[in-house]
Amino acid sequence: MKSNHYGKKHKFTKRIKIISLCITLILGILVSSRLVNASHDPWDSLPPDYQKEVTDIMEEIGNDFLNDYKFSLEHTMSGWLGWEKGAKATFKIGKSWVGERYSNNGKMWIKSMKNRNNKGLHDNNFSGTIEGGAIHFNFDGSYIHLTRLKENNYSNQFLYLKGDMILDTRGQLYWENAISYYWNIYWDYIEDLVKHPLQPVKISLDNLMEKPPILSIKSKKITEKVSLNEKLKQPEEYYNIISSMNRKKTAKFIEFPDFSKVGKTTGIIEVTETTADGYSQKATVEINFEVEDSRQLKAEAIPQKTILGSDTGSLVPNMLVKNVELGEQSLTSDKYAVKIKEKANTNLIGEQKMIVTVSAEGKSIDVDVPVTVKWGSTVFLKGDKDYSIGAVTLHQSGDSLLLTDREGIARNQSDTKVHSHYSDKIYYNLRLLVPENNPKNLKNLKVRTKKNSLASAHGQANAIEHINAFGDYSNGQQSANIGDILEVTHEQASIRERLMINEKEVKENAGYTQVYYELTKNGFIPLRVNQLQAKQGTLPIYADKSYLDQRVKDYIDLKGYQNINIKEFLSYPDTRKSGKTFGKILVEETLKSGKMVQWEYEVKFTVSDGELKLSTPQSLIFKDFSPSLVEQTVQRKYSGDLGLIIKDSRGSGKQGNWYLTANVKQNTSTMAPYFIYAKKGQSDQYLVNTAKIYSQAKQETSAEPLEVKVSTLWSSNEGILLRIPPERKIEGNKTYSDTIYWNLVEGP
Repeated sequence: MKSNHYGKKHKFTKRIKIISLCITLILGILVSSRLVNASHDPWDSLPPDYQKEVTDIMEEIGNDFLNDYKFSLEHTMSGWLGWEKGAKATFKIGKSWVGERYSNNGKMWIKSMKNRNNKGLHDNNFSGTIEGGAIHFNFDGSYIHLTRLKENNYSNQFLYLKGDMILDTRGQLYWENAISYYWNIYWDYIEDLVKHPLQPVKISLDNLMEKPPILSIKSKKITEKVSLNEKLKQPEEYYNIISSMNRKKTAKFIEFPDFSKVGKTTGIIEVTETTADGYSQKATVEINFEVEDSRQLKAEAIPQKTILGSDTGSLVPNMLVKNVELGEQSLTSDKYAVKIKEKANTNLIGEQKMIVTVSAEGKSIDVDVPVTVKWGSTVFLKGDKDYSIGAVTLHQSGDSLLLTDREGIARNQSDTKVHSHYSDKIYYNLRLLVPENNPKNLKNLKVRTKKNSLASAHGQANAIEHINAFGDYSNGQQSANIGDILEVTHEQASIRERLMINEKEVKENAGYTQVYYELTKNGFIPLRVNQLQAKQGTLPIYADKSYLDQRVKDYIDLKGYQNINIKEFLSYPDTRKSGKTFGKILVEETLKSGKMVQWEYEVKFTVSDGELKLSTPQSLIFKDFSPSLVEQTVQRKYSGDLGLIIKDSRGSGKQGNWYLTANVKQNTSTMAPYFIYAKKGQSDQYLVNTAKIYSQAKQETSAEPLEVKVSTLWSSNEGILLRIPPERKIEGNKTYSDTIYWNLVEGP
């Protein structure tokens, strides 16, 4: 810029330095000035105080310009820089000019400041920096462009600009009392004009910088309900993100909740969000938990088998369940309790159930335990239509035994009677007998119970009522001892009394109405001592005790039972007469307990018919005699038992009632007429006329066979004799013989 005054040119230069005070944008304005006066020399010719005034004015103009420029920049920013990497912001460089200016003392002023070439701010060598290196700076002559290079939460950010800024203006300089005296002032190039640094220009980017979204989180629920000892989930399960940078996040509990006890507890989650450039921000949230014991108690039933009439309430409760779990935790038996809530119905066989309550840590569940009720060792009694009238089951508990009476198989409830056809008769009777140390007949054993019968009912009785009234206390049960004997009397035992063995009906009564069972640890064992078979025997008449004792085992069929012995005859059959008779034989059975019981059998015998037998001597020899003129009686040569014997073993009522006759037939022999039978007190009888030699009365009772040795009853003058009349012609020295015919005649 040039000016003419009095045709002389004066040149002066001075550099204006604008120095940064460290914190702000520094705009350095370098001013080149030339003052021309027609009558004075150039700048150097100015008085020093004027130079100072000009310098101060120019410094003030520079400062004002910088402030206006700052204002222009701050109010022409376009858009937001944003916070994400790559975000951009642009703003335009403003141009502002000043009017006339007065010096501080008012003696000098400059006016007519004009923009000479409309450039204002030259862009040559213009640059900018931003502290921290997070933002890239670019200036294209009119606009400043900022680009975010890093993601961060920056604040108090300032732009630093450096470069040559030439104020291209024209103005006139006046001073006091020299109104017509002025200079045209040109700023053409860089010269030191202002010796004092200008005030720094601050261009804040805070209004341009957008902060990253704040990380904000919130619990998903007001209260999280959890189970006791539940495993803590990942932190992300418990909160929602309200706002964030959408960058990588990590979460962790910095305070853990306590799930080990029921109640309220809290945990604190810390979430950290981090950008790729390492910037991170944290947020915490408190999570409220309510610990509930929502664990499910589970248990598996152990199916049970028991026998009819058992008390399932006596089972060990802990043995009724297995696999007990509380939530996911398996419990050992010391961590839970089992209590029987409902016993199984063991009155009937088949599938039943019992209910147990399993408890652990304040929780409980009911578990149905299947129970299979079996017969066990049971005496099963039936009545009319084969309906149950009682099932007596033997139970063992240690060395103690228990009998129970139950229904076994459900009756038709409409038919309550035992058996209507036996209205006035005892249909069944049960007794509990006690064997003694000394063997005794079963029928003579004492009962163990206070009452004579465990149960007894006539046909019209109510079957169920009598089942329930079983035992001393009418409560359906009766204590017993090992070795006791159950006596069962049943009118129809052969078809309606059975022992249950291996769940099947077994007939053990052999068809008898009375059957006995020994009570053992292994159940009922039927006695056989009363189930043997007596054999009918045939005895000779007058068989004696010795004969019978030797053959006593022949009369009872033991059926192969090794524990039964035939003892003896209790009463012998009467063998004194033929025909039907009986005897009693005692049989003894050794029980499992070692004790013995007895039973007597009546054995039928047939006593064979006896016989009436006559034995005669082969000969009767008489004494020698000589003829005589007088009658003479010739005696037998031998006396005593001559062999004339009558045996009668026909027994009482038959024995006797016969007589013996002797007869000699008349022949050419001269001796036949002389045979006589003589008996004291009786008339002699001649044998030729048949003489009655002996007579036996009937024996209504006889203890032994009858044997009559007839000749022993004769004295020497009795019996068969010869009576020889005188003058008979009998040859001497001659032996005579005749035949005597003996005849035994039955009858009086």
